[in-house]
Amino acid sequence: MRDRPFLSMLVVALVVVGAAGLVAAAAPVGAQTADGPGANATTNSSVNVTAGAQLSTVLSVTSDDVQSEVEETAFEVEYEREEGRAEVVAERAEAVRDRAEGIRDDYRAAVEAYRQGEVDRAGFAQRLAALNARAGSVVDAHDRLERRATNLSTLDLRVAGFNRTALEQAVTPLDNVRGTGATALLAQFTGQQQGEISLETDGGLSIEVSSEDGERSREFEREPDRNAAVTVDQSTALETARSALTDTGNGSWALTDAGIHGEDGSYEFGFELRADSLTGEAEVGVDGSSGEVFSLEEEVEPANGEEGEREADETEDETEDSERVDELALVVTDGQPAPGATVTVRTLADGDPAADIAVGVDGEVAGETTADGTFTLTLPDAGEVTLTAERGAGEAELDLEFGDSEQREERFRGDVDVSATLADGTVAVTATYNGSGIADATVSANGERVGVTDASGKLDFALPADAEDLELEITKGSFETEEEYAVRNGSLAAPGEDQEREDQAPEDQERDEDNSTADDEGADDGETETLELVVDGGDPGPGETVTLRVLADGDPAADTTVFVNDERAGVTDDGGRVTVTLPDAEDVEVTAETDTETAELEFEFDDRETDDTGE
Repeated sequence: MRDRPFLSMLVVALVVVGAAGLVAAAAPVGAQTADGPGANATTNSSVNVTAGAQLSTVLSVTSDDVQSEVEETAFEVEYEREEGRAEVVAERAEAVRDRAEGIRDDYRAAVEAYRQGEVDRAGFAQRLAALNARAGSVVDAHDRLERRATNLSTLDLRVAGFNRTALEQAVTPLDNVRGTGATALLAQFTGQQQGEISLETDGGLSIEVSSEDGERSREFEREPDRNAAVTVDQSTALETARSALTDTGNGSWALTDAGIHGEDGSYEFGFELRADSLTGEAEVGVDGSSGEVFSLEEEVEPANGEEGEREADETEDETEDSERVDELALVVTDGQPAPGATVTVRTLADGDPAADIAVGVDGEVAGETTADGTFTLTLPDAGEVTLTAERGAGEAELDLEFGDSEQREERFRGDVDVSATLADGTVAVTATYNGSGIADATVSANGERVGVTDASGKLDFALPADAEDLELEITKGSFETEEEYAVRNGSLAAPGEDQEREDQAPEDQERDEDNSTADDEGADDGETETLELVVDGGDPGPGETVTLRVLADGDPAADTTVFVNDERAGVTDDGGRVTVTLPDAEDVEVTAETDTETAELEFEFDDRETDDTGE
């Protein structure tokens, strides 16, 4: 969620005075409603931005640029040394994060200073201009840092203390001083542009600029509510966004793209101005629970005479032999975007449902819309999906984003594998990341440090004879992970596996123990490897989906075929895992087979368990 302070009411028209001369004050650009983002504001107040104020701003911006270049050069030199790159990236990330948080604090301080009368209108505007420049430098540094981080191991970065989520949370709020209006404000205070400015605050910051060459820009930022739930449908949010745009009189705003951000519960819409003498673009953010506009950026400028006519002719030629569509849009009509969720989207051509339109998912055609313009699809298990549709010259795009940071963490945890076995009172631990051992990791058992993993990520240690449970904690730098096991009959069982054995009939447990003893004896002779098949996730039952894991001598057994009641159910991944759905039966036998070994796991579900399901 973006962090934007609520501001008290401020209206100021700036008369810029400097080497470039005098520019008269003007009313805000694109007023539409009395209380919306484009609300008209009038004032008799004005302030002179003197040459001294411009010089002060230029010096401040130049100083910040020099500092940023020095820091970036030092970072690149350290990175190119090829030693400890993850630590270098983590250290640079912390510095960028500190600078981002410093800008946010200075922004709040500027607002409070104006509220308390400690700074006048010109001083407040000048501070916003300087913050715009500083924010731009930080965002550039963040982008370069991310490019470097993509070349490094996620585990190495985690060990070094690199926190990508915290960095993004610090940088994202800088949007409130980086928009088109704040950029135009900076141009005024550095003498690069002349124009008329209206700056006001009414529950958010609004900047409107009209330059002498006819260009107009408008920016509005308000803090959205902190409710991530989406209760306003996308069609209603779209109409709210469209009504907030400037009425140009002789043209219209056509929707070009849209986005649904599930993580913070908001909509984002992109528009293009289609008018005879004007061109323009706009982006509008609408809160998904309140339905109010919380961000708007809009730029409008006169069309370049001959170039504008040429573009119009090209557009006419493109649509001459095809069905002309002024606006093609994709909107979600049913379902909430989420990993694996099913949603229904509708394609609209100039506001009407459009049938037989091919809908693409991340560049691949997924199907066509029905007679009412709808198409139903199941979203993949990813944090971002792009839907597209085309008809004639019309194109539509809808970006769906959900749970990026959570999915990133889930993917990371999926690449971390920890296994432990117990034999003759000795626990053998193996910790790997993407199949490679996690070396030099500290291992603690039941709260006591027991040693450090070797280059292969392995460690053996003695377990007290009276131990009934084992809590493993593996740490290395800022990385840590925990595993829990139950100690039963001289071996370790994961909590799910332990429960499974309790549910088994006594004779099945005895058979499993006999098989385990035989396997151990074979392993001691050095003749065969021990193949194990255990439940790694889920609650076994008729028709239930569970994750199984195959271990060979305690290590994950990849590419091992697993059968359920003699039917091939799948092949294990690099972590030795495979997910299967158990049949709706009282007796289920699961087997795992390699070229030389076979492991079995049997389930017996009594009538009581079946009756509990209501069947």
